[in-house]
Amino acid sequence: MRPHFQRAVFAAGLFCSTFDGTAQSLPDNLIVTTQRASSERAYNPGNIALADTQDIQSLYPADTLNRLPGVNIQQGSGQEHLTAIRSPVLTGGAGAGSFLVMENSIGLRAAGFANVNGLMDVMLEDSARVEVVRGPGSALYGSNALHGLINVIPVDARDSGSHASALIGSYGRYRLAGASGFELGAAAARLSLDLSGEQEGERAASGFASQKFRLQTHWEAGDRSFSFSLAGMNLNQETAGYAADFRNEAVAKGNADKNAHRDAWSIRTALRIEQQLSDGKLILTPYARKNHMDFRMHFLASADPLEKNGHKSLGILSAYHRPLDGGHILIAGLDAEITRGKLWQYQTNPAIFGYLPGLHYDYEVDVKTVSPYLHAEWRWRDTTRLTTGLRYDLTDYHYTNRTSDGAFGRFLRPGSRNDDYDTLSPKIGLTHRSGHVVFFANLSRGTRAPQTTDLYRLRTGQSVGEIRPEKLDSAEIGWRTFSRPVEIEVSVFKMKKGNYYFRDSNSENVSNGKTEHEGLELSLSGALTERLGLELSASYARHLYAFSHGPNGIVAGADIDSAPRRLALIGLTYEPTSKWTISGKWHYVGRYATNEANTRFYDGHNLLDLAVRWRADEHLSLDFALDNALDRAYARRADFAFGTARYFPGAARRWSMRLKWFY
Repeated sequence: MRPHFQRAVFAAGLFCSTFDGTAQSLPDNLIVTTQRASSERAYNPGNIALADTQDIQSLYPADTLNRLPGVNIQQGSGQEHLTAIRSPVLTGGAGAGSFLVMENSIGLRAAGFANVNGLMDVMLEDSARVEVVRGPGSALYGSNALHGLINVIPVDARDSGSHASALIGSYGRYRLAGASGFELGAAAARLSLDLSGEQEGERAASGFASQKFRLQTHWEAGDRSFSFSLAGMNLNQETAGYAADFRNEAVAKGNADKNAHRDAWSIRTALRIEQQLSDGKLILTPYARKNHMDFRMHFLASADPLEKNGHKSLGILSAYHRPLDGGHILIAGLDAEITRGKLWQYQTNPAIFGYLPGLHYDYEVDVKTVSPYLHAEWRWRDTTRLTTGLRYDLTDYHYTNRTSDGAFGRFLRPGSRNDDYDTLSPKIGLTHRSGHVVFFANLSRGTRAPQTTDLYRLRTGQSVGEIRPEKLDSAEIGWRTFSRPVEIEVSVFKMKKGNYYFRDSNSENVSNGKTEHEGLELSLSGALTERLGLELSASYARHLYAFSHGPNGIVAGADIDSAPRRLALIGLTYEPTSKWTISGKWHYVGRYATNEANTRFYDGHNLLDLAVRWRADEHLSLDFALDNALDRAYARRADFAFGTARYFPGAARRWSMRLKWFY
């Protein structure tokens, strides 16, 4: 362990030993991600962060999730984004396949067809919260829960509360949203709607319109309960591509890719059946999903090929919960899914950098996954719990090439073939309560089968069939307290990843890389006084290459590009009266390399957001927000590719106002 990392661990331990909470017992704080059913957050054998979505005012999920430690989601144009959770900001198949995005514990996309912009499907409006696990998930989640998972928890269908809101803001931003609980025969039901967009766009020839809905019902029949959901999303976006400079206002607000766009839709449905048994509980959740997307690949130099992709899936999640004598719990299950997906890519622009006009790819893939798992909690007295888990994932790909085999410019189109992958993911965790503090430690392995785009959208120089499943071994220790008035969680982690597959700054695919990751994360929230509240999240992490690769200047021990070591957010909330709330948030992103050779850097930024809320009464509230209040020039993403620096500029000072009615 490096000396600076030892100092970070020591500091975390010192902070733990000197904190003097006042609560004598832990409150009943429940989460669902650990067991796919309600469980105690205090005894989760690893980190878990909760993002409150009850009062979101932003149109972008990144603004909500970046308040959490170790999370760094870089927003692109409109609803485009790239994700980092205990990782560098990952792109391509690595960015899509390393994070599992779920709603009510069901993946929004099939494992081999994840989308790097996966958060565009989620509906945060009328959600109870978002649960985020940093690092590999539990044995209940398989491929794609590698660097982390995001689980959106909707408001329960039995919640009869209703609300409606209207938002307007800079750049023609708007949101009309609402939700209502009602009776549907013998069932409780809830309908949620969200219409949002950006009419003008903060950059030339950009903007988007998004429509989302979610219908939920719940009913019971004897010792059996049913929960049905149907949700959908439609997005029409005019996209602004990378800019050459974020400091020059004219360049930053321009758009050299005025033909870029993203049109996408998705629909998904699920039925959760919960049967009480004499010796436990059986949960079966059949589900279906379908989605489609057309978009211009503006990030590939000036080639700008058009891609069309989509997939449809049928699957089932199963879990048998069996309580044992002594308070132990056993959960066993089998998850299975079948998916058919397709991808088509065509270029009309002239040839550039080996990107030739014409048909690049046209293929279909049929995928079958089968995943048995076993999860168990063993309890000693009321203070200590050992969690063990094991998951086996079998993934079978049947790929059909619908165009000619072989090379076409920079592209390599494999002939039709079958590929299968099997991975094993063991987990073990320990929690121990001492007074008002819970200590935790865990060892886990995360795995992911290659994405279909990893396997079948190859580049010349690659060998067909050389890509292997990624494996991430993780060790974590930490502690948490839910004592009032302050809640704290501190965690220290170290991870090693093998078979890392990614696309470099020359847009070439690199196979079988190795990386190392280590860091310290802190979150803190609570009341400093009766009227003053504090929110803090911070992380220090090193994400390093653990191999050398000559063509793009990778040297073992160098920082991975797009991986700031320091991230922080500090928020203060002041309530001078019961009707008024004033808040401010300071966001900090540290310096990071933008290329693999660590010769180009982005210096980071500091931003200040301000907000005021007025509550007329229990039914009506008015919010005003001023983001980037100091009007700083900054980049949401700094990148280096094809020999040049490029940026997604951040928006200048901007305002929004929202009226919300509860009835």
